[in-house]
Amino acid sequence: MVGTWEDLWHNVIARTVPAVKDVAAIFKSEYDDVAYSLRGTAGELSRAEREGGSIVDGAAGSRAGAGVSGPQLRVMSTAPNHDLNSFLAKYAYHDDEGWTGGDSTYVRRLPGDRHVIMFSDTFLGRLAADGSRVPETPFVSNSFVVVDRDGQARTLLSRTLDDQARAVLPPQADRFHWLGGSHVTGRDTLDVMYLRFTGDSRVLDTGGDFDAARLRTALIPGGAGELEMHGNLLARFDARDLSLLDVTPMPSETGVHWASWVEHDAVGDHTYVYGVHDEGAEKFMHIARVPGDDLRQPWEFSDGQGGWSAREADSAPVMSGVANEYSVARLSDRHFLLVTQDTAVPYSPDIVGYLSESPAGPFRSPALLHRATESGPAGFYRDPETVVYNAHEQPDLRRGNELTITYNLNSSVQNVLDVSSKYRPNAVRVRVRVEVT
Repeated sequence: MVGTWEDLWHNVIARTVPAVKDVAAIFKSEYDDVAYSLRGTAGELSRAEREGGSIVDGAAGSRAGAGVSGPQLRVMSTAPNHDLNSFLAKYAYHDDEGWTGGDSTYVRRLPGDRHVIMFSDTFLGRLAADGSRVPETPFVSNSFVVVDRDGQARTLLSRTLDDQARAVLPPQADRFHWLGGSHVTGRDTLDVMYLRFTGDSRVLDTGGDFDAARLRTALIPGGAGELEMHGNLLARFDARDLSLLDVTPMPSETGVHWASWVEHDAVGDHTYVYGVHDEGAEKFMHIARVPGDDLRQPWEFSDGQGGWSAREADSAPVMSGVANEYSVARLSDRHFLLVTQDTAVPYSPDIVGYLSESPAGPFRSPALLHRATESGPAGFYRDPETVVYNAHEQPDLRRGNELTITYNLNSSVQNVLDVSSKYRPNAVRVRVRVEVT
C-alpha cells in the first residue's frame, strides 16, 4: 500500500519508461496538483485546522501579518501553471541547439500577441533522452525565448562572426551581463535592465564554452565568490523583431542592483525601477522612478520616507527581506502587490505577498502565497543541494485575480548536468483576494 504521495510518485515513475529519468519534469508539470496545493504546507494546514485559523495567517510566523488590521491578502487556491510548466519542460527537448534551462525568468507581452521569456544564465544545446546534459554543453549569461501567438517558440541569441552562439547581450572585454526587470514602452521598444559583472567563465567570449570548474561559483544564485558588479545598464530592443537598438549606462554609484523589477504605472504615468542592495545575509529594497516610460530620463530616488531625490546617494532602503528578484505590480485600483521570497531564511521555500497603496510602499501585511516543494532532502527531488530562489509574479500572464508566479531551481553543477529539470523555472497559479479587517 502506498503511504505517501512521494511513494506513489516514485512507484509510478519506476513503472514508466525507467530509462527516461526526466519524465519527472513532465509528470510534475501536468499532474502534480497535490504537491503544489498540499504537500509543501501539510503541517501548517493541519495546525491551522486544529486552531481554527487560516494557513495564510500563520505559515510564516509573525511575518505573516496575523492580527494586523487593514487590507489583507487571502489565498483562495494554488495549482501548477500547467501551460507554462509543460511548455518549458517540453521545449527543453527541441532540436535547434537552443535553450534547455535558465534562471531569472521574466515574461513580457510583445506586439502581435507574442511573448518573450527572458533568462539570465542559460544552458544551450541538446538534452539526452534521460534529461542529462553533456559536460561540454554551451552556457551563456542571458537569452530570450520568443513564443508566437500560435505557440511556436525559438531561442534568440546573438552570434559571433563565425556564427557561434552568444548571449543576447554578449560579454564585453572581461565583463558579462545578467538581465533583470523590463517593460514594453509606448514607442514599441522592449527596455531591459542589465547588471554587468566580472569574475567567472562567462567572460570567455568563445561561443559559451562550458567551464565546469569555474561554473561551480557562477551557478550560486545571486552571485558569490569571484563575482564583482560593475554597473547597471539599460538595453533597448525593437519590440517587433527584438533587434538590439542601443545600450545606455544607468545610475550605479551606490552599488544597488537596479534590475529586480521594472513597472510602468499608467495611472500616475511613472515607471518604477526596483533594486536590491545585497549585503549577503540581508537584502534591502530600493526604488527609483522616472516620469513617463523612458528610463533614459533623469531618475529620482526614494528616500524611504515618502520623498524623492535627484541624487542616487540619497536612495534609502524601503524594506528588508526581499530577494534579488521580486515584482511590484498594480493589483487593483487601490492596491499594489509585492511578490518575493522570504529571504529572512536563506533559500526559504516561502513565497510571500505584500500590499501597498503606492508603488513606492510601504509594503505591509505579508501573506504566504505558496511554499515551493522542490528543495531540500524532503523535497520533490529528495536532493539536499536543490534550492529555489528569485520568485516573482508575471503580471502579463495574470487572469483577473489569478496570479502566475515563477521561481527558479538550482543545484550543484553535477546535478544540473545530470538532471536538467533542476535548472528550469517552475510556475504556479495563485488566486487571491483582498479583505479589509
